[in-house]
Amino acid sequence: MTYRDVGLQPMATDRLVTAIKTWGARKHSPVAILREILFQCLALLCFAIVYICLLIVKPYREIRFGFLDAGPLGHLALNLDLFLRRRQLAEAPSDSCYIFFIYNAANRQLLKMFGRRFHVIEIKWLGRLLSLFAILDTKFCQHLGMDSNEYREYQTTSCELTFTAEEEELGRRELRKLGIEKDDWFVCIFARDPEHYAQTYRLPKSTMGYRDADIDTYIDAAKFIVEQGGYIIRMGMNVEKPFAMKHSRVIDYALNFRSDFMDVYLTAKCKCYIGTASGGADMARIFDKHHLAVNWTPIGWAPWGKNEIYMPKTLYYKATGEQVPYGKALALTAKWRVSLSFDIEDELEKLGMELVPNTRSRSWRQPKNS
Repeated sequence: MTYRDVGLQPMATDRLVTAIKTWGARKHSPVAILREILFQCLALLCFAIVYICLLIVKPYREIRFGFLDAGPLGHLALNLDLFLRRRQLAEAPSDSCYIFFIYNAANRQLLKMFGRRFHVIEIKWLGRLLSLFAILDTKFCQHLGMDSNEYREYQTTSCELTFTAEEEELGRRELRKLGIEKDDWFVCIFARDPEHYAQTYRLPKSTMGYRDADIDTYIDAAKFIVEQGGYIIRMGMNVEKPFAMKHSRVIDYALNFRSDFMDVYLTAKCKCYIGTASGGADMARIFDKHHLAVNWTPIGWAPWGKNEIYMPKTLYYKATGEQVPYGKALALTAKWRVSLSFDIEDELEKLGMELVPNTRSRSWRQPKNS
C-alpha cells in the first residue's frame, strides 16, 4: 500500500482490505512488488519498536501521530483547524505532544501557521513508515477526520491562527502595492472555474464542473461594494479568465499578484468573503470571516462556519424548465457528496435535471412546449 491508498487516516478493517485490493489490482513490476514487500516489513518492525517506546514514555508525556495528504487546500485548512478547535473543546488532550505528517501542502504559508501550533513533518517515506499507527487506529493516533457537518466545533470555538509581527508588516506592504491603505476595507470574491482541475491536477476541465461558476456574475455585487467605498479582490489560482469589471478599486489579484502568503493574509483580513464551494471558502471559514456562499453545491451541504450564509444552485427539470421544489431537491441530493468517485453530473442525467446558477431567475428558460 502507499500513503495515498490508506488516505493517511484511521481506517476500519473493511477499508483496509479495500485499499489492499486496490493496490493489488494495479500493474506493478516484480522489482516494485519486492520493494514494497520489504518496505512494509520494515514498517511493521518500525511500528513495533516505536509503539513500545511510546508506551514507555506515556506516563511522562503522551505522543500522538496524525497523517494528512494536504494537496487540496480545503483539507489542509479544515482538517487541521478542526483538530485545533476540538482541542479547545477538550476532545484532544491539551498536554499531549502532537506530531503530524503532512504531504503535498497546498499552501506553504498556511502550513507554516499551523506548524506553530503543533509539530509538522513533511517527509513522505517516514510518514509511510509510521502509517500503521493510523491504519490500525491505535491509541497513539490523532484523528484528523472531517464529516463536513462540524457546526458545533465552529459555533463554540475561535480561530487559533495568528500572524507574526514580521508577517503583519509584510502583509501591510503588499496591501499598499495593491493600492490598499491602512484604513481601507476590501471584500474577497472567488468563483471556482474549470482551470482549477485542469492545471492543478491535470484532470479534464469537466471534472466537478457542477461546482464552477462564472466570475463575471459577481459584477453587480462588485459595483455595490465599490459604491460603498470598498475594494474588490478577485481571488483564485490558475483562473480561466480576467474579471470583466474594470475599476481602480477592483483588483484582479488572481491573475497579477497571487502568492501563498497573500492568499492567507487577504482572506484573514477581508471584511467579507464571497465565493463558491472551494478551498478558498474553507480558508475563510477557519478565520471565522463573514462569508456569503453563492452557487453552492451540493445543495444540502450548507457551510457550517459561525459567520456564513449560503445560496445553493437551483435544480431544474430539463424537460419542462420548471424548478424542483427545494424540499424535494434536498431529499433527492441527500446522499450526494463531493468526491472524484461520485459523479454528480451522472446523477443529474439520470434524474433528467440540471443545476442552474443563482443569477438566473425561475423563468430563466421557457418550457419546451411553450
